[in-house]
Amino acid sequence: MSEVDSFRSIGDVAMGIVRELSLGDVEIHKVDPVRDREGWLKLRQKDVTASDVASIAGVGYRSPREVWADKTGQIGQKADTPVLRRGRRFEPSLWATIKEENPSWEIRAGKVYLRAPSLRFGATPDAMAIDPERPGLILIQGKVVAKPVFVADWLGGDREGTNPIVPLGYQLQTLAETMLASIAFKQVIHPYVAAWVIDTFSEDLKMIPLVRHPVAEQKILETVKGFWDLLDAGGVPAIDPTRDHDLVRKLYPVDDGSIIDLSSDNLLPDLFDERKKLGEVISSSEKRRDEISTEIMAKIGAATFALIAGGRKLSLKVTNVKEQQRAAYSFRSLREVKVK
Repeated sequence: MSEVDSFRSIGDVAMGIVRELSLGDVEIHKVDPVRDREGWLKLRQKDVTASDVASIAGVGYRSPREVWADKTGQIGQKADTPVLRRGRRFEPSLWATIKEENPSWEIRAGKVYLRAPSLRFGATPDAMAIDPERPGLILIQGKVVAKPVFVADWLGGDREGTNPIVPLGYQLQTLAETMLASIAFKQVIHPYVAAWVIDTFSEDLKMIPLVRHPVAEQKILETVKGFWDLLDAGGVPAIDPTRDHDLVRKLYPVDDGSIIDLSSDNLLPDLFDERKKLGEVISSSEKRRDEISTEIMAKIGAATFALIAGGRKLSLKVTNVKEQQRAAYSFRSLREVKVK
């Protein structure tokens, strides 16, 4: 395994450092994220965590506004998802796989929460390991990755690629954990991202070493401090329309009967008119799609398959849908009404 400058893609993120910040003291809290998930989540609530860093830097799966809503209690704790459950349940097998390929390593799943109170910054390393052949500790950030995702996001779409590049968000997460661990444990930390690539009939473990990047580390600390400075001053990160669709609905689930005057917002009429036109296009497209389906189904009739020009084959099998009871729900409907 050759070490690479894993931050060669960090470019803009690592630029513009104004001052040097320090983590200060780092506390070690014993916690079991699996058996005491509630206690672990409670510890994380008051900090920007390593998994939040990419989001507040604008390159994560959440927006800065969603992290703000989480930390200020505007929304509940992030719900468990199939992807999160998959990763959590696969973790013991991932550590066993790493051990099988590195039999001399002593591997322990992360059951500590590392916290720098001066910056309200924390992390729970996935696992730590001891390699008797080198000093210090190995920090492992484990990722269970579906093969198509690995090809697209780690190999740049090149299925035959041999040099995977860790996605920037994971780089920032792992580097943040490394910074905290090096102070907490007072040892040299060797960070790795362990990508366990799962395919239909195969699996492949990629142990990717990361190189520490002092400028990027300072940028992480500066970003964390800037986030808390904004919140402490009563500020709110801007809404990201590309990622905050569900968040806005959680923040404003019901109307209160009041009228807000937005007549000075010159962009709003154009936005609403564009939304209206898109709705008309979608409706027209769906109508045409139904017309096409009707014409094709009439030609196939009662047949199960149809051979068509170009050596192609269509299927028109019956699909059975089980009876389901859908619970009542409500939503806010956006439409234009007449001004009285």
